Amino acid sequence: MALIRTSDLPAFDSLIAEGVDVVDGGSADIRVGLLNLMPDAALRATDRQFVRLVSAGSRDRDVAVLPFTVAAEARDPEARHHIDRHYTSFESIRDDGIDALIVTGANPARHLLEEEAFWQGLGEVLDWASKETGSVLCSCLATHAVLQRHMGLTRTRLPDKQWGVYDHRRVGDDDLLSGLGDTVEAPHSHWYNVTREEFESLGLRVLLESDQAGVHMVVDPDDFWVFFQGHPEYDLVSLLKEYRRELGRYWRGERDDYPPVPENYFDETTVAELSEYRPVLEAAKADGSAPPRLDETRLLPKDPHPWNSQGQVIFANWLERVANR
Repeated sequence: MALIRTSDLPAFDSLIAEGVDVVDGGSADIRVGLLNLMPDAALRATDRQFVRLVSAGSRDRDVAVLPFTVAAEARDPEARHHIDRHYTSFESIRDDGIDALIVTGANPARHLLEEEAFWQGLGEVLDWASKETGSVLCSCLATHAVLQRHMGLTRTRLPDKQWGVYDHRRVGDDDLLSGLGDTVEAPHSHWYNVTREEFESLGLRVLLESDQAGVHMVVDPDDFWVFFQGHPEYDLVSLLKEYRRELGRYWRGERDDYPPVPENYFDETTVAELSEYRPVLEAAKADGSAPPRLDETRLLPKDPHPWNSQGQVIFANWLERVANR
């Protein structure tokens, strides 16, 4: 039915502009906490992406989304202002209660998860949510954090970053996949991985897997934990923005290798243009000149991509499960 506005979070205004039914105040049939662990530059986009998925999956129920975060690396003033103004606190979440929790991914800053600045705060939230909510849905790094903290499995670093858009086949049946075909598309963007064999060694059920990218979606036998290694929430331009950020890191010397183009994402014209851009950027880095301009409006991902609509189906099924607990 409607998305309940819980604050003046900019994501609500963005969704209103997209035609989403957002109402001020009122009681919600389902209250979903959104623990956003993303770095400063991605906070707003991540808010919007997950709130959009929840809204699209609300069906005939009024749903409230309550964003919050935990202590992390020092935030810049703009991000700190965004959090202070628009986010609730974990203490409020804990006191008032929620029906379900979404935990976003995060850019890994340390090789060991327990050395991440947010590790202690994340652990406190996960410990509480495992007892006091109906379900927890985890994205990427959050999936790896739960596996390590609650199940004793440590992720493995890949030799190269796994990123691009991939088709996944259905490995197992589950009502979370109701309404989807045999193939589900999703972006991946991660340096660390857990294999199907490792998930299954813990008694978890793999639902979606790609020959290229590995496991995308997993559930536990009690239908409480929902794990993603991919990113059904991503906007069409999310991988483009990540790629531009990696190009900037290469030019500044923050990474030694030239970043590979995300797989199965750009159209052929864009791939050719990016190939022509590489020697130009390498020359600029070598002589210390400013990086040449790369017009983002001309870098066209393949269109259309169905992953958002497929993600909306999964989230709708998840919210249905939460409502029926």
